[in-house]
Amino acid sequence: MIDLSFHGIGDQGVAHLAEALQYNPRVRELRLDSNRVQKQGATALAQLLPLVPVLEELHLRDNLLGAEGMTALAKVLATHIHLRVLDVSGNAIGPQGGLAIANALGSPLCGVQKLNLDLNEIGTQAGFALAAAVQNNEELLQLNVGRNGLGDAVAQALLGAVQGSRLEHLNLQSNNIGPSGASAIALMLPSLSLRGLSLRGNAIGDEGLHSLSEAITQNQHFTSLELDSCDYEPSTQSSGSYLRNLTQAKNVLLSSSRCTNIQSILNRNIQSCTDGGAAPHRCGSFVLPQGSSN
Repeated sequence: MIDLSFHGIGDQGVAHLAEALQYNPRVRELRLDSNRVQKQGATALAQLLPLVPVLEELHLRDNLLGAEGMTALAKVLATHIHLRVLDVSGNAIGPQGGLAIANALGSPLCGVQKLNLDLNEIGTQAGFALAAAVQNNEELLQLNVGRNGLGDAVAQALLGAVQGSRLEHLNLQSNNIGPSGASAIALMLPSLSLRGLSLRGNAIGDEGLHSLSEAITQNQHFTSLELDSCDYEPSTQSSGSYLRNLTQAKNVLLSSSRCTNIQSILNRNIQSCTDGGAAPHRCGSFVLPQGSSN
């Protein structure tokens, strides 16, 4: 593994590195997070990939690839079966870049199994294109499309695409999914082979929580559901019942950064949180009376 993250090497540094790696084709993992890599650097990496067939992981989180940089990489990925992990989160690739990576995923020669597109502003058109690509992709196992403004319709399309794919984990964090979107997703869940789903940061409310609590217990494949910061009220009797049903059946992450006691729900136990005596927060745990403790 080569890890040069947070070194600020920029496009010129990446170009020099790519040239050197042509003569050392044994690198399996390359990490270049937060290096101000732009189009030229991405192009250099795209030219490198066919020359280093053992490279399985490429991490480019929080760079400046943009649409052109992503397009340059995507063209190679469409015919590259060796790369298994690609992280291009936080690169502002936009709709054009999202469409480019969707086209790559639609190729039978694309070998990517874990793809992180978090925080890229790809929008709905690219979101629908990704859903179409996922449905026919026989390699992809994990997909993170969090914080991309996808909305209810794209979320439903992505869940619908799971039926014909190998996808096991889907991250839809903070994508403007509301109660109706969550309810529509819940209708699909019982028949899917999906094992993990993140809906954190989406305002699904009590209605969405109710729908998911009923659906998730009917899916034997499911092992992980993230619902923290989803704008439901855990202190109400109905939501408390839904949460209890969920955690009795699944490993559900229900937490909030605003709470003083933050714990995932593990071993089928409901954890609780307070804010040190102030009014209860909306968080994904039951609210204890004042003065109580875990």
